[in-house]
Amino acid sequence: MSDVCCQKTDITEDTVLEEKVKVSVIMPAYNVENYIEAALQSLMRQTYGNLEIIVVDDGSVDSTFSLIQKAAESDERIKAVHQENGGVSAARNNALGLATGEYVCFLDADDAAEETMIEKLVDAMEESCADLAECQYTRWKPDGSRLDDYDFADFDTGLSSDGERLSFIIKELIPYHMGFEVWNKIYRLQIIRDADVTFDPGCSVGEDLSFNMKYLLNCKKVFGISDRLVRYLIRDDSAMAGTGDFSRRIDDDLTIVKNIWDYCAAEDKKEAAASFPDLFARMMDHAYSMKNGREAAEAFIGAGNISFAKECYRKLDCSRENFERLYEGDEPVKRSKLHLYVKCSIGAGSVKDKLLLQLYRLNRKRQKKALPEDWKLPY
Repeated sequence: MSDVCCQKTDITEDTVLEEKVKVSVIMPAYNVENYIEAALQSLMRQTYGNLEIIVVDDGSVDSTFSLIQKAAESDERIKAVHQENGGVSAARNNALGLATGEYVCFLDADDAAEETMIEKLVDAMEESCADLAECQYTRWKPDGSRLDDYDFADFDTGLSSDGERLSFIIKELIPYHMGFEVWNKIYRLQIIRDADVTFDPGCSVGEDLSFNMKYLLNCKKVFGISDRLVRYLIRDDSAMAGTGDFSRRIDDDLTIVKNIWDYCAAEDKKEAAASFPDLFARMMDHAYSMKNGREAAEAFIGAGNISFAKECYRKLDCSRENFERLYEGDEPVKRSKLHLYVKCSIGAGSVKDKLLLQLYRLNRKRQKKALPEDWKLPY
């Protein structure tokens, strides 16, 4: 974790540019010949000058790499890297190995950064002494029309233990009070390397969320600014355009959870591991959103990692008291009973769990009320 101490020093205006820290901006690129030039131009026009822009072409079969090389010839800050197709996680990990900046930012090759993005994120890190800072973003259509904005919560949050860090992940990150994305944030390269924070090539989606969880487990402070500094492009052929079937969605979230469990074990984060079942519950809520308990239980039949899911469910306390602590006012009773239903349905419930569920269902039937298997979790 970072031991950076923020000390204010008096420096003249003439020396400000010389003393600004280097920022490594990482951009993975795959078959984005229609977008890459605009994305690179948005970085080349940044008001913050001390940049290295590492662009990794992930085996594109169109003109993407030649466009990256052309940009590199016009701006020495751009490093053009080519690799065999290995996915966005492999591309980003490759770039992280090459990075030399104190800070690291990410930008996707079909998005664009507002010209003050790097400057404002660096200022946020320096002024707040944070280990991670994030900004807001706007969503755009390919035709240049603005879709909408998303407002994250304001953060100026200190994290002094692994327990507090995992609690922040459970209560703020996973419910999307701060973004899953990496491209609206700035990180310390020292933390990434010292804590072995990498992108998981096994995640077909959700690699950003997995990376942020691991990084946050090593943060002492998180800070957010209200500026909208990234233009996120919504296009039909993007990697995030399709969501896949429900079993795959559960698989994807289980892959992320397993990745974090393995990371906690490898880094000996025992305090975080102790609260891990709560993180599992939150992630399954993410997978189950807009589905009922019966659909969730049936989807597990077609999902992989079922043995890991059973192991997590066996450790999960589905009592009302635990879910009231975990969810506060966000429908804790409804969530606890739905999870209890799924837990028992996939063969992870104890005799006591099954008895409690049966009694609860009988009582609901007697009152002619909806049963847990018919409830839908809110988005």
